[in-house]
Amino acid sequence: MKLKLLFSLTLATINAFSQQDEDYLLFEIKSHKEVVNTVSFNNNGNLLASGGEDKAIFVHNIKTQDEIAEIEDNYFPVKELQFLKDDNIIFTSGNALKIIDQQNNLIHTYPQTNTHIMDFTISANAKYMSAGTYYKKVNVWDFVTGEEVYQLEGHEKSVPAVGLSAKGKYLATGSLDKTIKVWGLDSGNMVHSMPGHADNIFAIAFHPENQDLFVSASGDNYLRLWSIDSGRTIEVYSGHDRAVVDAKFTPDGHFIISAGYDNTVRVWETASGEEIYTFATHKDAVTDVAVSKDGKYLASASKDETVMVWKFLPYIVVDSRMPNEIFESLQKEPLFDPRRDNESRQDYQSRMEKATAKKEEIYWKLYNEYITTLDNQGE
Repeated sequence: MKLKLLFSLTLATINAFSQQDEDYLLFEIKSHKEVVNTVSFNNNGNLLASGGEDKAIFVHNIKTQDEIAEIEDNYFPVKELQFLKDDNIIFTSGNALKIIDQQNNLIHTYPQTNTHIMDFTISANAKYMSAGTYYKKVNVWDFVTGEEVYQLEGHEKSVPAVGLSAKGKYLATGSLDKTIKVWGLDSGNMVHSMPGHADNIFAIAFHPENQDLFVSASGDNYLRLWSIDSGRTIEVYSGHDRAVVDAKFTPDGHFIISAGYDNTVRVWETASGEEIYTFATHKDAVTDVAVSKDGKYLASASKDETVMVWKFLPYIVVDSRMPNEIFESLQKEPLFDPRRDNESRQDYQSRMEKATAKKEEIYWKLYNEYITTLDNQGE
């Protein structure tokens, strides 16, 4: 049965590029009993944490697909969480931010805010942290000491979305007043007030390498890419037909992944604004997305109480942008041949294991060729 499955997968790889969700789905997590609000990979990409309205946090091993930690004694729903570099977890609990280890030992608690925390952001250099809340003022803390650095005023309504640039130079805040404001953290002064969205702003994410660029997600069904230098939108991503509530860049910044209340996860090419793939397996609104640091895995959380873990880079991009090249590359590779005459079962299975590794190698080669082309076009 196993050999038959391997043979079927090989034929499917060579002869069909249907780009169906099931081709990319690794596994589905059904640990939560209510809406799943948030997901995060650890730095090594081998663990995934999820949190939800059931006030629980679960941690799963990506390779074995096993649940390795269950933390259910939180007093409030978990709206946002993030792995830290040492594999501790920082998460929202009502109006507080807490850091715990995977045995649920409390490591640190940050000062409480005026209202429940809906979002938080930490600069990649671990200098600053900020939180999105139902309050119209925005707090910025020293991430290490927890001391307040700034309380920023300027929005007219609640500010649920915050994003810090990698080196902590800028903070972008998104509000129910439909504006985005950018603050310089060397002074705490407002750099820009950016209108453009026609509805509430729910998420902000900075480009991982370019501190000038960030993306926003809004209830108006659109994502926008902004330049701080110009203070304007430089790209609009159109495709969702309900509110967009989260957006993340891939680690190299060439693609954006968005979560929508239309039950979909969409993948966009950053520079062109083109949608290259839509995941449509969730049965209810998608609330959050996360990408592993190496880009190999994508996770999506949903109101349908599940988390989906997907194969992501390089497969989605190559299948969508280079279908002829991958077809030809795999077709001419002898490792992918059907079981040969007089080939033992053991030898065939060994060849299929080598074929799996070779397939990934070919996909990464083509992916790197494609993003090199993108980089050259941007010069």
